[in-house]
Amino acid sequence: MNNAATVDSTGTLGRLEAGEITSALATNLTAAVALANLFCHVFAETELARRIINVSSGAAETALPGEAVYCVAKAGIEMLTRALAAEQQGPTFRAITLRPGVMDTDMQTFARSQPPDVLPVVELFKGFQREGRLVPPEVVASKVVTRLVVGDIDHGRTYSYSEL
Repeated sequence: MNNAATVDSTGTLGRLEAGEITSALATNLTAAVALANLFCHVFAETELARRIINVSSGAAETALPGEAVYCVAKAGIEMLTRALAAEQQGPTFRAITLRPGVMDTDMQTFARSQPPDVLPVVELFKGFQREGRLVPPEVVASKVVTRLVVGDIDHGRTYSYSEL
């Protein structure tokens, strides 16, 4: 499972340092592509059942002011899944993307702590908590294992939390 994200690049474009952007993309996207490449190389045996689950976010399709670099990386993760599905056509290989929903994580806590000039959508994150919409990570993990790790999946598809 490819799941990496960093908050190093929180802030609106025009206010970020190039190094913050580079570092965030290296963690949030480049690492996942490199790992998928290595996985496909090491586990090239077509008789072996192989599965890659890339973790994305609704931010892959919805621009969040102050989270542009995160949004770009998550969109890239979803394209990685589609590229894997196009290239790895064997019957024992499956690549999917998961959008796990809003989980009660340190990233959520960090987002809620940001001033509006850094993260213009901070109220969105505060609302998730206020409305009780944050799901405990262990609940998501249990559903992911049952539905996506050991269950049948459609190659190249993006799954959302509501489908688990």
